[in-house]
Amino acid sequence: SLDILGSARPKTQKQTPPADLSGNELRLWQILGQEALSLDEIAYELKDSVSNVSIAITNLSLKGLIRESAGKYYLV
Repeated sequence: SLDILGSARPKTQKQTPPADLSGNELRLWQILGQEALSLDEIAYELKDSVSNVSIAITNLSLKGLIRESAGKYYLV
């Protein structure tokens, strides 16, 4: 969607997470349900390593549940 200045900004959407998410995937889903975040911000919020968060991001991306835009990840 577009904000007042006309720049594209992904918005998070309130949804029920799929039942087949692992623990890390579910935690990532819940964090991204609040706002779009960068990889480092996600790792900080989850108190987990960037490598573990990257795995969860990849899995959710492959499932078509999250997207990346301008260095931030958000739910689709």
